Order: sequence, then C-alpha cells, then structure tokens
Amino acid sequence: MAPEKNLLSSLLCIFLFSSLPCPAQKTSYTPELVTGYRSLFYQHGINHFFSKKLRFNNLVVYDTEYRSAKNDIFFIRNTLSVALNKPLSLHTAIGIKNPGSFATIALQYQYQTGPLRFLYAAGATYQTGITLEQSLILEYNPLLQPGTNVYFRLQVIANTDFTQYQRGIQQFRAGIQQETTQYGVAVNLDQFNNGARQLENAGIFVRYLF
Repeated sequence: MAPEKNLLSSLLCIFLFSSLPCPAQKTSYTPELVTGYRSLFYQHGINHFFSKKLRFNNLVVYDTEYRSAKNDIFFIRNTLSVALNKPLSLHTAIGIKNPGSFATIALQYQYQTGPLRFLYAAGATYQTGITLEQSLILEYNPLLQPGTNVYFRLQVIANTDFTQYQRGIQQFRAGIQQETTQYGVAVNLDQFNNGARQLENAGIFVRYLF
C-alpha cells in the first residue's frame, strides 16, 4: 500500500475512534471527514491553550481522489498564537505541504457576537519565495431548538505574489449541529497557478467537536 494510503488509513482510524471519552483538559480536537463525488477529504484541528494568551494549533489536511493519486493534497501546519488584545492575535507557523515546507507569520482579527463569528488574517508566507497570504472564516450557528443548531461555515484562503494568484481555497459547509456533532453538505474548491489547475469536490461532511 502506498504511503499516502497508509496515512489516510491512520487518519480515518483516528476519526472513527475519536468519539471515545477523554478527560477534560485545555486541549480541543475537531476532526472532519468529507465524502465527495471526486475525493475523500479529511482535516483536523488540535488546539492546546497554555494560557489565556498563548495557544498552539496543529492543522492536518489530506485530500485523495478515488481513482488517482495525481491530485492528492496534503498539508500539515503547526502554529503558535499570541493574543495581543481581545480582537487581535499574532500567529507564527511552520509546516509542510506538497510541494515543500513553508513558514508563515500573520496578524489575525476576530469578532464574535451571538451565533456569528468572523476571523480575518493577513501575513507573509515563505516557501520558494514570499507570498501574501490572506484567510477569512465566517461561521453562523443559530439555535434551532434546544440541543440543535443550524451550522454555516465559509472559509476562503488566498496566496498571491507580485505576478500571480498562486493558490486559492474555498470551503463551504451547511448543515446541523447536534451537541458536539456537525453534519450536512460540503463544497471544496481549489485553484493553482492563476487558475490553470482547478479542483472541485462536493458531498456530505461530518465533524466532531471535542
């Protein structure tokens, strides 16, 4: 079995057994699985709070097509975040993705009121050169009935330099949240090198909040 498939199998095992109870701590784990018409998509975020101002985040993304490995995407990033004040935080990150390792420094603004949450970050990423990286997350999670919420999430990421739009990502989720489980429909869009290469995937998702 190819190393990529071994990695996917390991991630799926983590996802399937993550519902086992664990002691309360300052660490959260949010695995998500998307079964789409083109590919199987997995991502998770692990957050550990050292204090109210200092936080560590591990993000893993793996996207594999059913019939071919040529468009497989993997992404691993470790981020250390320092809260500067209530809405602003400074992020420094290192990671690896196809085709190589990278480092990022960014400033993030966060606004939350009731069921609405908005995050915007902008900074510099260095891989083979320096690019401007911007990301936006918009979440809306209003109460539908006791124990059940409507769930909407939009995430947009863009990497640009002085000559081209190098990389773009758009993810959309719409569904229901029941206690610590979210599920519904998902759309993932990816662009590379000014849109010369584009990938689309749509299907159903399930996400756990721990």
